[in-house]
Amino acid sequence: MTNEQIILNEAAKLDPATLHAIATAHHTPEQIAAIAAKATTTDDDGNEKPASVADVEAVLAADELHTIAKWNSLNKRIRTGEKSLITCYLWKYTTKPSKEQREAAEAEGKEAAPAPHFYPTKSYLFSCLQVEDAKAAPAARFGSVAEIMAYNKKLAAERKAAKIDLDKLYTLYTAEYSRLYNSDDPDDEKAEQNAAKVFDDKSQNDPVFHALVDRMIQKMDDFISSDREAAAFVLALDKLNAPEQPAPAPAPAPVVIEERHELPELVHVEPLPKKPAKRTTTKPQSNAAALKQTERKAKAAFLAVPETDRKAQAEALSAWRKARKDVAEAENAPAAVQQLDFASIAAGLLA
Repeated sequence: MTNEQIILNEAAKLDPATLHAIATAHHTPEQIAAIAAKATTTDDDGNEKPASVADVEAVLAADELHTIAKWNSLNKRIRTGEKSLITCYLWKYTTKPSKEQREAAEAEGKEAAPAPHFYPTKSYLFSCLQVEDAKAAPAARFGSVAEIMAYNKKLAAERKAAKIDLDKLYTLYTAEYSRLYNSDDPDDEKAEQNAAKVFDDKSQNDPVFHALVDRMIQKMDDFISSDREAAAFVLALDKLNAPEQPAPAPAPAPVVIEERHELPELVHVEPLPKKPAKRTTTKPQSNAAALKQTERKAKAAFLAVPETDRKAQAEALSAWRKARKDVAEAENAPAAVQQLDFASIAAGLLA
């Protein structure tokens, strides 16, 4: 059953006086009578019979019943205080996948494909007698100073939000969402919950944040509806606003320090046997090249694990992180400083 048929069936349930008032809003009684003289109706048994004036008025009234969105598209608005004449379910078209399709695609680790379809939605119908011409807001449209201040605050928030690099934010947002989606780390799950709470709080209390969310929704042409999407947005914004860390200063070159001490004047003694000065050094650093090769192998092993094998991914990721940590420690380890055996040096000087 089409929307037109649904509205006609619902209009037929209205009282005759209401149907007559709606039908005669744009048709004279003579016009309605002329239409009835030429029209026919079909009863429940499929038999045709001449249409009555009441039948024609029901059809004409049904053509004057629309939703708020439809009246707005006709440059009309519902008058203040008016209530809908009819509440019914009408078909609405969309290309977005249903909730079940999104959940099924998410379970498979995929993005839900567009799914054009119609779905029933609760609708409220108003007649032509309940609307008036939409007018542009007057210059003095604010009722109080508080409303003006609130409007200016909203504009200021939108200007601040417009300064954010939306393309970069969107790139960080998709990366954070993918990371949260593929992570099994309990810390990431906790961070996701906390970030989702921050999103809800700032959406209500932070005008700039709210304006930025509106910009992102317009860019994606979709709502930020799930907790994971909300958390990814907050984490991405934090990364975008984080100040860039300065590059670490290069480590100073190692300096070998040799301490010199004045020796007291000694009386004549038998010369001590000559001994070569002993030198001790710290334990040599680990082979950085070998550690880097190990890190590359760990990375390749992690990338080779299928996305569906979460357990193997976690183990491979842990091994890769350890290898990166070993390389970082080897590169940041201080250079060895030679330490001299002063006892042996003194023995050599007295020889």
